[in-house]
Amino acid sequence: MLCSLFFRLPSEILIKILSYLDASSLFCISHVSKLFHQLANDDVMWQKIYMSEYGSQTWKPKLDDAAAKEDPVEVEDWSAGHWKKMYFRAVAGQEVNKWRRELRDISPYTGLPRQTERVLRSLNVSWELTVCDCRGQKSTLEPSRTYFFESSVIVRWNGGTFPNYHHIHNIQLHGVRKETLKTPEDKKPGWRSLILKRDLKTHPGRFIGKDRLIKLMHLQPGVIIGIWRGQSSVAFIVATLHFHKLVEKSLLGSSVWVIDRTNLSQHRSLSGNVKLPWWSEELEGSVENCCIMTLTLLDDFQKPFWCVSSPISITMAKQPLSFHYSGEHYLMRYHSPDGQVKMTLVWLEEQKQFFLISLTLYISVLKVSNHFGREYWRGAGSVRF
Repeated sequence: MLCSLFFRLPSEILIKILSYLDASSLFCISHVSKLFHQLANDDVMWQKIYMSEYGSQTWKPKLDDAAAKEDPVEVEDWSAGHWKKMYFRAVAGQEVNKWRRELRDISPYTGLPRQTERVLRSLNVSWELTVCDCRGQKSTLEPSRTYFFESSVIVRWNGGTFPNYHHIHNIQLHGVRKETLKTPEDKKPGWRSLILKRDLKTHPGRFIGKDRLIKLMHLQPGVIIGIWRGQSSVAFIVATLHFHKLVEKSLLGSSVWVIDRTNLSQHRSLSGNVKLPWWSEELEGSVENCCIMTLTLLDDFQKPFWCVSSPISITMAKQPLSFHYSGEHYLMRYHSPDGQVKMTLVWLEEQKQFFLISLTLYISVLKVSNHFGREYWRGAGSVRF
């Protein structure tokens, strides 16, 4: 009876009552009902909370203009809950600042912070996948497995309730930080930072390979969707994330996908067959002639310039690409608005391995101009390396 009377109160009175709550309590009560979710997101309340805790500090998050142009949806979200976003980004920003010194230790080989994996684990950072179908139904999944490598991390989701591949409207990738609390008083609001949002209707996946059970669809820039062959049901989803600014983006969010880069002087020859392994619940397998490419291109100051971590496929060339090597020739290609990667390989039958004989990069002039802050090679579309 008391609860029923409480819900009958005017919104102004309810907002006044909620204004006495702290940020943690306000965040928790927003999950009670649709009414409380609407009231607890009142921008005026969050402005007061933000100003009381961070109004006098110099650290203030801001929306990246380049990111806003990439994803106009983010601009609308920013306008809708501006002060709530400001508060949570400030909380996350303080955590980033605590680990800023750890991230200053740069590897001379990759141009990336050496301690990225340790910082991510120390902050208890994880990544959640939200899949939305054509009817607006959403399902959020926690990772099944996370694999850390030298300059990237691969996150896999399987075993959840995925909609059929053709019914998926969009997918979203969020960075989340899960608090490890000793007492209830230590509780802080959680926050999910949007890293990636892709619409499958406007950016459909591209077929890159298959085996007896699975066919792989590549969703730009670094997402793999595994589909059971002969069906349209999703077996697993995999995302590849580059370490470049991954801590900041997992805590503060970004509308721009970060791509992986590998120091060109450190590339190695490929041994054995090129395969992309997969797992889904009790089943596992591998898709021939597919792999994950991790490329890091550094500028003259040894700073990351172009980063790519993406699935690619290998195809046999119709004719020999080099007369210096006998054997079957193969091509690996990657293409994005920022540039292209073209690799030529030859299969050495006696050694049973691939040998990389050429690597060519094409970087868009616009990316080069934006990186160095000036215009280069007017009229040219790309720069070849």
